[in-house]
Amino acid sequence: MNSLLSKLLGLRFAANNQNDKISYDNRLDGLRGFAACSVMYVHIMGDGELGPFALSAEWARNIHLSRSAVMIFFITSGYVIGLTNRKQFSPSLINDYIYRRCLRIVPVYLIALGAGWLAFQGSSWQNLGENIIFLQNCAWGIQPLMGDLPVWSLHYEMVYYFGFILIWRWQPRVWPLAILFLILPVADWFEGGIFSVLGGWSSGAFFWLTGLLLAWNRPAKSSTPLIAFLLLAIATERLCPGKMLLNGIGLPYAGCTAIQLPDLFLLPVCVVVFSGVLEIDFPGLKALRWVSVMIPLGTCILLWKMGRLLENAPWTIASAALVLALPLLFLESATWGQRLLKKFRPLGKISYGLYLFHLPISFFVVQWYPWQTGLANYLGAVISWLALTLGLSWVCEFRLQPRLVAFYKQWRISTH
Repeated sequence: MNSLLSKLLGLRFAANNQNDKISYDNRLDGLRGFAACSVMYVHIMGDGELGPFALSAEWARNIHLSRSAVMIFFITSGYVIGLTNRKQFSPSLINDYIYRRCLRIVPVYLIALGAGWLAFQGSSWQNLGENIIFLQNCAWGIQPLMGDLPVWSLHYEMVYYFGFILIWRWQPRVWPLAILFLILPVADWFEGGIFSVLGGWSSGAFFWLTGLLLAWNRPAKSSTPLIAFLLLAIATERLCPGKMLLNGIGLPYAGCTAIQLPDLFLLPVCVVVFSGVLEIDFPGLKALRWVSVMIPLGTCILLWKMGRLLENAPWTIASAALVLALPLLFLESATWGQRLLKKFRPLGKISYGLYLFHLPISFFVVQWYPWQTGLANYLGAVISWLALTLGLSWVCEFRLQPRLVAFYKQWRISTH
C-alpha cells in the first residue's frame, strides 16, 4: 500500500522520449466502433431523432452506454495523443503537432457542420460561426448546432489538445492536478457561474489525461472480462449514482455544463474497459475493478431496500445489466469481449465520421423519405440513414483524409 501511494505521489505527466515506430493497434478501432454505435443508437433509436420512424418502447431508449462512450472517446483521444507525441517537448515540435491535429479534426468537422446546418435550419448564423471556431459550450451560453448536437464534445477536445501543450512543456505531477480538477467540478456543482466552465473542462480532463498517462507510462499486460464491465458501464450510467446521491441529500446542481461532477462516477468503469481492450495493467487497476462493481451494486442494493429498484425503465435495465455482469466477472473468458469488439473494427476506422454525420443525416431522412408509417417503411428509413452515414463517413476517412495528409507531407518537405 505504501509502495503504491509513493508511486502515485511521484507520478508525472512526462513523455518517455521514445523514438521507436508505433505499430497501429486495431483493438482501439474495435472500441471506437462500439462507442460510436452506442452514441448513434441513443440518438436515433433512443432519443427518436428519426421522428415517425423512431422506436417508442421505453426499454429501447435505455439499453445503451452513450455517456460512457463519449468518456471512452476522451480516454482514447488522450492515449493516442500520448503515443504519437512521445519525444520530450521542444518548440520545434509544436507546429507539427498543431498541424496534424487540425488536419485530423477540422475538415471533417466543417463538412459535418455544413450538413447539420442544411439539415436543420433552426440555428442562427452567429451560432454556426461560434461552432465553426469550437466555442459551443452551454456553460457560457453557446449551444452546439441543433442539426449536429454531438459536436458539443469537440469543444472539450480542442481545450484538451491545447492544454496538452502545457502538460507536455511543464510535466506536472499528477496529484496536484487531480486535486485541482476535483475541486473545480465540486465548485461548479454548488456555485455554478464561471466554475461551470472550469468544472466542465476539469471533469472531462480526468478521462482525457488518464489516457495520456497510460500512453506515457507503458503499462504491463493483463486481461479483463470485458463484456462484464461493459454491462457494468450500462448499469452505472442508467443509475446515475452521483446525481442520485447528491440530489438525495438535498444538494441539487447549481451550474450548467455538459460534463459534471457525477460523471466522475463513470471514470473507474471506463478506465477498466479501456485497459481491458488493450489488455494492459497498472498499479491500482484491481482497486478500480472493485470500485466499478461496487458503485452499481451498492446503488441497486440501496434502491432495493427502498422498494424502488424497478420503479422506472432505466433502473430496471441497470438491474438486469448488473445481474448479467456479476456471474460473468468469474465465468467470462478473456477472449469473449475481444471477439465481440473485433466485429466493430471496420466501423472504428470511420468512427469520427459516424459520430459527426449520423445526426444531420437522420434529419435529412426524416425530411425526404416519402413513406413514414409501417414496419417496412421504418426499416427502409433506418437502412437509408445507415447507408448514407456509412458512405459519407467512408469518403471522408478513406478519400479526403489521406489526400490532406499527403498534401501536408509534401508541403512540409517543400518548406524545409
